[in-house]
Amino acid sequence: MSTVNMAYDHPAYIARLTAGGSVGQSGAYRYAAFTTMLLKSVELAGSIAQATSNTYVVYTISQGGTSTATLGTATFTANNMAQKTNIVGTATLSQGDSVTVTGGAADATGVIAVGLELQVVPGSTVTA
Repeated sequence: MSTVNMAYDHPAYIARLTAGGSVGQSGAYRYAAFTTMLLKSVELAGSIAQATSNTYVVYTISQGGTSTATLGTATFTANNMAQKTNIVGTATLSQGDSVTVTGGAADATGVIAVGLELQVVPGSTVTA
């Protein structure tokens, strides 16, 4: 495979990309950038009710693991599946950087859904 740089108005640079998954109270969700990207927002929504209140942390990790930056936190209350929050992302991810969402409680019942809104930075190298 080869890599290419496309015109700044190529659809790959204009369209928003989404990624998502879920995270339990003591687990983590991680997304690794395949090229230079802007993280536009992170949506967190209750999926399975939790027995206790828990705070989830959204942060970025550099490719080499040498630096982290916290983007925001969200506290979900006990037994509230309808709760949701949006954390506006202002991060630029280099290829190999990751966005991580972690929960820190020992309660194993709660699960939240995670959705990321991303945009490839014009001029970024992508695989052809």
